[in-house]
Amino acid sequence: MNFFKSFYKSLYNFKWLAEQKDKLSQAFGYYFLLILVAVVVMFVPAVYEIGKFVNNFENFAKIDIPDFTARFKQDKLIITDLSQPYIKQREQDGFNFTLIVDTVTTSTYDYKDYVKSKDDLVVIVVQDYVSFYDADKQKSETQYFSDMITSTSVSSTGGISTYLSGSDDVFTGKQLRGFVDKYGGIIKYFFFFLMLVIFYLTYAGVTLAFTAFWSLILLVLARIIKKDFTYKQIFTIGLFALTWPVLVRMLVSLTGFNIPYLFTVLFMAIMGILLFMGGFRNKIEKDDIKAE
Repeated sequence: MNFFKSFYKSLYNFKWLAEQKDKLSQAFGYYFLLILVAVVVMFVPAVYEIGKFVNNFENFAKIDIPDFTARFKQDKLIITDLSQPYIKQREQDGFNFTLIVDTVTTSTYDYKDYVKSKDDLVVIVVQDYVSFYDADKQKSETQYFSDMITSTSVSSTGGISTYLSGSDDVFTGKQLRGFVDKYGGIIKYFFFFLMLVIFYLTYAGVTLAFTAFWSLILLVLARIIKKDFTYKQIFTIGLFALTWPVLVRMLVSLTGFNIPYLFTVLFMAIMGILLFMGGFRNKIEKDDIKAE
Protein backbone atom coordinates (compact mmCIF):
# COMPACT_ATOMS: atom_id res chain seq x y z
CA MET A 1 0.00 0.00 0.00
CA ASN A 2 1.17 3.49 -0.81
CA PHE A 3 1.22 5.26 2.54
CA PHE A 4 1.27 8.76 1.10
CA LYS A 5 -1.63 8.01 -1.24
CA SER A 6 -3.67 6.60 1.64
CA PHE A 7 -2.76 9.55 3.82
CA TYR A 8 -3.86 12.04 1.16
CA LYS A 9 -7.14 10.31 0.33
CA SER A 10 -8.08 9.77 3.97
CA LEU A 11 -8.02 13.53 4.47
CA TYR A 12 -11.00 14.27 2.23
CA ASN A 13 -12.26 11.26 0.25
CA PHE A 14 -15.10 9.67 2.23
CA LYS A 15 -15.96 7.33 -0.62
CA TRP A 16 -12.40 5.99 -0.63
CA LEU A 17 -12.53 5.52 3.14
CA ALA A 18 -15.72 3.48 2.82
CA GLU A 19 -14.15 1.29 0.16
CA GLN A 20 -11.39 0.26 2.57
CA LYS A 21 -13.83 -1.54 4.87
CA ASP A 22 -12.51 -5.04 4.08
CA LYS A 23 -8.79 -4.20 3.94
CA LEU A 24 -7.80 -4.85 7.53
CA SER A 25 -4.17 -5.79 6.88
CA GLN A 26 -3.62 -2.64 4.82
CA ALA A 27 -5.34 -0.63 7.53
CA PHE A 28 -2.91 -1.91 10.16
CA GLY A 29 0.03 -1.13 7.88
CA TYR A 30 -1.20 2.42 7.37
CA TYR A 31 -1.99 2.84 11.06
CA PHE A 32 1.45 1.88 12.36
CA LEU A 33 3.20 4.13 9.82
CA LEU A 34 0.87 7.01 10.70
CA ILE A 35 1.62 6.57 14.40
CA LEU A 36 5.35 6.43 13.66
CA VAL A 37 5.17 9.79 11.87
CA ALA A 38 3.12 11.24 14.72
CA VAL A 39 5.57 10.01 17.35
CA VAL A 40 8.52 11.52 15.51
CA VAL A 41 6.77 14.88 15.25
CA MET A 42 5.29 14.95 18.75
CA PHE A 43 7.96 13.34 20.88
CA VAL A 44 11.24 14.32 19.24
CA PRO A 45 11.07 17.74 20.98
CA ALA A 46 10.60 15.93 24.29
CA VAL A 47 13.48 13.60 23.52
CA TYR A 48 15.58 16.64 22.64
CA GLU A 49 14.93 18.10 26.08
CA ILE A 50 15.83 14.77 27.65
CA GLY A 51 18.94 14.77 25.49
CA LYS A 52 19.96 18.14 26.91
CA PHE A 53 19.67 16.67 30.38
CA VAL A 54 21.79 13.66 29.41
CA ASN A 55 24.42 15.91 27.82
CA ASN A 56 24.54 18.10 30.90
CA PHE A 57 24.94 15.07 33.11
CA GLU A 58 27.67 13.70 30.83
CA ASN A 59 29.53 17.01 30.91
CA PHE A 60 29.17 17.11 34.66
CA ALA A 61 30.58 13.60 34.93
CA LYS A 62 33.55 14.36 32.69
CA ILE A 63 34.47 17.68 34.28
CA ASP A 64 33.21 17.73 37.85
CA ILE A 65 33.65 14.21 39.19
CA PRO A 66 36.41 14.64 41.79
CA ASP A 67 39.21 12.26 42.65
CA PHE A 68 38.07 9.77 45.25
CA THR A 69 38.33 6.15 46.31
CA ALA A 70 35.17 4.21 47.14
CA ARG A 71 34.29 0.72 48.26
CA PHE A 72 31.30 -1.16 49.68
CA LYS A 73 31.61 -2.76 53.10
CA GLN A 74 28.74 -4.39 54.98
CA ASP A 75 26.23 -2.89 52.56
CA LYS A 76 27.57 0.60 53.17
CA LEU A 77 29.41 2.94 50.84
CA ILE A 78 32.74 4.17 52.15
CA ILE A 79 34.42 7.03 50.30
CA THR A 80 37.94 8.21 51.08
CA ASP A 81 40.39 10.69 49.53
CA LEU A 82 37.57 13.22 49.32
CA SER A 83 36.73 16.09 51.62
CA GLN A 84 33.14 15.56 52.81
CA PRO A 85 30.47 16.74 52.70
CA TYR A 86 31.18 17.25 49.01
CA ILE A 87 28.66 19.57 47.38
CA LYS A 88 28.96 20.42 43.71
CA GLN A 89 26.48 22.46 41.70
CA ARG A 90 26.54 22.92 37.95
CA GLU A 91 24.29 25.19 35.90
CA GLN A 92 23.99 24.97 32.12
CA ASP A 93 21.20 25.96 29.71
CA GLY A 94 18.89 26.78 32.61
CA PHE A 95 19.40 23.34 34.11
CA ASN A 96 20.85 22.94 37.60
CA PHE A 97 22.45 19.72 38.72
CA THR A 98 23.51 19.33 42.35
CA LEU A 99 25.58 16.45 43.69
CA ILE A 100 25.93 15.94 47.44
CA VAL A 101 28.24 13.24 48.79
CA ASP A 102 28.53 12.58 52.51
CA THR A 103 29.40 9.09 53.71
CA VAL A 104 31.07 10.35 56.88
CA THR A 105 28.43 12.19 58.88
CA THR A 106 24.80 11.37 59.58
CA SER A 107 23.57 14.78 58.50
CA THR A 108 20.21 15.05 56.76
CA TYR A 109 19.98 17.15 53.61
CA ASP A 110 16.85 18.91 52.40
CA TYR A 111 16.37 18.90 48.64
CA LYS A 112 14.60 22.25 48.73
CA ASP A 113 17.78 23.99 49.86
CA TYR A 114 19.37 23.24 46.48
CA VAL A 115 16.45 23.63 44.05
CA LYS A 116 16.29 26.83 42.04
CA SER A 117 13.84 25.90 39.27
CA LYS A 118 11.55 23.10 38.14
CA ASP A 119 14.24 21.77 35.81
CA ASP A 120 16.68 20.99 38.62
CA LEU A 121 17.95 17.59 39.68
CA VAL A 122 19.50 16.86 43.07
CA VAL A 123 21.48 13.69 43.79
CA ILE A 124 22.40 12.79 47.37
CA VAL A 125 24.86 10.00 48.13
CA VAL A 126 25.29 8.81 51.73
CA GLN A 127 26.49 5.61 53.37
CA ASP A 128 23.28 3.65 52.96
CA TYR A 129 21.69 4.90 49.77
CA VAL A 130 21.66 7.19 46.77
CA SER A 131 18.65 9.46 46.33
CA PHE A 132 17.41 11.48 43.35
CA TYR A 133 15.02 14.42 43.48
CA ASP A 134 13.26 15.69 40.34
CA ALA A 135 12.06 19.24 40.96
CA ASP A 136 9.74 19.19 37.95
CA LYS A 137 7.78 16.20 39.25
CA GLN A 138 8.47 17.09 42.90
CA LYS A 139 9.32 13.46 43.40
CA SER A 140 12.27 11.70 45.01
CA GLU A 141 13.52 8.17 44.42
CA THR A 142 15.87 6.31 46.75
CA GLN A 143 17.94 3.22 46.06
CA TYR A 144 19.37 1.49 49.13
CA PHE A 145 22.68 -0.27 48.68
CA SER A 146 21.42 -3.17 50.78
CA ASP A 147 18.85 -3.91 48.07
CA MET A 148 21.42 -4.06 45.31
CA ILE A 149 22.74 -7.39 44.08
CA THR A 150 25.85 -7.70 41.97
CA SER A 151 26.06 -9.96 38.97
CA THR A 152 28.90 -11.96 40.47
CA SER A 153 28.02 -12.56 44.10
CA VAL A 154 25.13 -12.27 46.52
CA SER A 155 25.50 -11.91 50.26
CA SER A 156 23.62 -14.01 52.76
CA THR A 157 21.45 -10.99 53.56
CA GLY A 158 20.60 -10.37 49.91
CA GLY A 159 22.72 -7.21 49.81
CA ILE A 160 26.22 -6.41 48.64
CA SER A 161 28.31 -7.03 51.73
CA THR A 162 30.19 -9.68 49.80
CA TYR A 163 30.38 -7.36 46.79
CA LEU A 164 33.57 -8.53 45.06
CA SER A 165 36.83 -9.95 46.26
CA GLY A 166 40.31 -8.54 45.74
CA SER A 167 40.89 -5.04 44.39
CA ASP A 168 37.81 -5.07 42.16
CA ASP A 169 35.61 -3.89 45.03
CA VAL A 170 37.35 -0.50 44.90
CA PHE A 171 36.55 2.12 42.29
CA THR A 172 37.89 5.62 41.84
CA GLY A 173 36.83 8.92 40.34
CA LYS A 174 39.33 8.46 37.54
CA GLN A 175 37.77 5.11 36.61
CA LEU A 176 34.29 6.63 36.64
CA ARG A 177 35.35 9.51 34.39
CA GLY A 178 36.99 7.04 32.03
CA PHE A 179 33.82 4.96 31.85
CA VAL A 180 31.69 8.01 31.01
CA ASP A 181 34.19 9.16 28.40
CA LYS A 182 34.33 5.72 26.77
CA TYR A 183 30.70 4.63 26.89
CA GLY A 184 28.78 7.88 27.40
CA GLY A 185 28.01 8.36 23.70
CA ILE A 186 26.80 4.79 23.22
CA ILE A 187 24.60 4.97 26.30
CA LYS A 188 23.17 8.31 25.17
CA TYR A 189 22.14 7.10 21.71
CA PHE A 190 20.76 3.88 23.14
CA PHE A 191 18.76 5.94 25.62
CA PHE A 192 17.33 8.12 22.81
CA PHE A 193 16.36 5.04 20.83
CA LEU A 194 14.79 3.40 23.87
CA MET A 195 12.72 6.49 24.66
CA LEU A 196 11.39 6.69 21.10
CA VAL A 197 10.48 2.99 21.16
CA ILE A 198 8.65 3.43 24.46
CA PHE A 199 6.81 6.50 23.18
CA TYR A 200 5.86 4.68 19.98
CA LEU A 201 4.60 1.51 21.66
CA THR A 202 2.65 3.48 24.25
CA TYR A 203 1.01 5.84 21.77
CA ALA A 204 0.27 3.05 19.28
CA GLY A 205 -1.25 0.87 22.00
CA VAL A 206 -3.40 3.61 23.51
CA THR A 207 -4.69 4.81 20.13
CA LEU A 208 -5.41 1.25 19.01
CA ALA A 209 -7.38 0.61 22.21
CA PHE A 210 -9.23 3.89 21.63
CA THR A 211 -10.22 2.82 18.11
CA ALA A 212 -11.29 -0.64 19.26
CA PHE A 213 -13.46 0.78 22.06
CA TRP A 214 -15.24 3.41 19.97
CA SER A 215 -15.72 0.93 17.13
CA LEU A 216 -17.64 -1.21 19.60
CA ILE A 217 -19.79 1.78 20.59
CA LEU A 218 -20.46 2.47 16.91
CA LEU A 219 -21.43 -1.16 16.40
CA VAL A 220 -24.00 -0.89 19.19
CA LEU A 221 -25.40 2.28 17.64
CA ALA A 222 -25.54 0.56 14.25
CA ARG A 223 -27.54 -2.30 15.72
CA ILE A 224 -29.95 0.11 17.40
CA ILE A 225 -30.79 1.76 14.08
CA LYS A 226 -30.73 -1.63 12.33
CA LYS A 227 -27.57 -1.21 10.27
CA ASP A 228 -25.77 -4.46 9.48
CA PHE A 229 -22.20 -3.28 9.68
CA THR A 230 -19.74 -5.75 11.18
CA TYR A 231 -17.28 -4.85 13.93
CA LYS A 232 -14.36 -5.73 11.67
CA GLN A 233 -15.57 -3.31 9.00
CA ILE A 234 -16.09 -0.47 11.47
CA PHE A 235 -12.71 -1.06 13.09
CA THR A 236 -10.94 -1.22 9.71
CA ILE A 237 -12.43 2.07 8.54
CA GLY A 238 -11.64 3.54 11.94
CA LEU A 239 -7.92 2.90 11.47
CA PHE A 240 -7.95 4.88 8.23
CA ALA A 241 -10.20 7.56 9.72
CA LEU A 242 -7.62 8.37 12.40
CA THR A 243 -5.69 10.63 10.03
CA TRP A 244 -7.39 13.89 10.95
CA PRO A 245 -7.56 13.20 14.71
CA VAL A 246 -3.86 12.28 14.78
CA LEU A 247 -2.94 15.39 12.78
CA VAL A 248 -4.90 17.57 15.19
CA ARG A 249 -3.22 15.91 18.16
CA MET A 250 0.17 16.57 16.59
CA LEU A 251 -0.76 20.24 16.20
CA VAL A 252 -1.95 20.41 19.80
CA SER A 253 1.28 18.88 21.08
CA LEU A 254 3.34 21.46 19.19
CA THR A 255 1.25 24.52 20.10
CA GLY A 256 0.10 23.57 23.58
CA PHE A 257 -3.44 24.72 22.71
CA ASN A 258 -5.74 21.93 23.82
CA ILE A 259 -9.50 21.47 23.50
CA PRO A 260 -10.81 18.66 25.73
CA TYR A 261 -12.16 15.60 23.90
CA LEU A 262 -11.36 17.10 20.49
CA PHE A 263 -9.69 13.86 19.34
CA THR A 264 -12.76 11.79 20.25
CA VAL A 265 -15.28 14.25 18.81
CA LEU A 266 -13.40 14.49 15.52
CA PHE A 267 -13.04 10.72 15.19
CA MET A 268 -16.71 10.07 15.97
CA ALA A 269 -17.84 12.82 13.60
CA ILE A 270 -15.90 11.30 10.70
CA MET A 271 -17.10 7.80 11.51
CA GLY A 272 -20.67 9.00 11.92
CA ILE A 273 -20.67 10.56 8.46
CA LEU A 274 -19.21 7.40 6.96
CA LEU A 275 -21.50 4.91 8.66
CA PHE A 276 -24.80 6.68 9.10
CA MET A 277 -24.98 9.41 6.46
CA GLY A 278 -24.30 7.47 3.27
CA GLY A 279 -21.11 6.72 1.44
CA PHE A 280 -20.82 3.28 3.02
CA ARG A 281 -22.32 0.01 1.90
CA ASN A 282 -22.13 -3.05 4.09
CA LYS A 283 -20.31 -6.07 2.67
CA ILE A 284 -23.07 -8.43 3.78
CA GLU A 285 -25.71 -6.45 1.91
CA LYS A 286 -23.43 -6.29 -1.10
CA ASP A 287 -22.95 -10.06 -1.10
CA ASP A 288 -26.69 -10.61 -0.71
CA ILE A 289 -27.36 -8.49 -3.79
CA LYS A 290 -24.82 -10.47 -5.80
CA ALA A 291 -26.33 -13.76 -4.61
CA GLU A 292 -29.74 -12.75 -5.93
